[in-house]
Amino acid sequence: MVLYNSHGIAPLLTHGRVGGFKKSVFTKQEHLKIEKKLNDPKNSIRGYIELLAWVTVNFSKEIKYITLLKYTERHFGTKIKVARKSHVKKDESAIATFKKTSGKNVKK
Repeated sequence: MVLYNSHGIAPLLTHGRVGGFKKSVFTKQEHLKIEKKLNDPKNSIRGYIELLAWVTVNFSKEIKYITLLKYTERHFGTKIKVARKSHVKKDESAIATFKKTSGKNVKK
């Protein structure tokens, strides 16, 4: 009531908060590096804990696990439960050989 009597209705109609959004945890360059790392099929990252360690080492930033989890879910569509990736050092020629010879050994 005092505010209305001294300044009128205008101060009551504004919320007084500063507009805008919070700054992102990562810069655009860091965002691109994370995207490249996540989309690389030969990367050695198998989970968010390893990604958090990679971010800490490469960007020298201490961020919370949940912050990284939500950031990657929101921006890259990652999920916490995913199928296992193949081994990083897997020999592609051995796979091709296995596929070619595995059908011959099966009894008919």
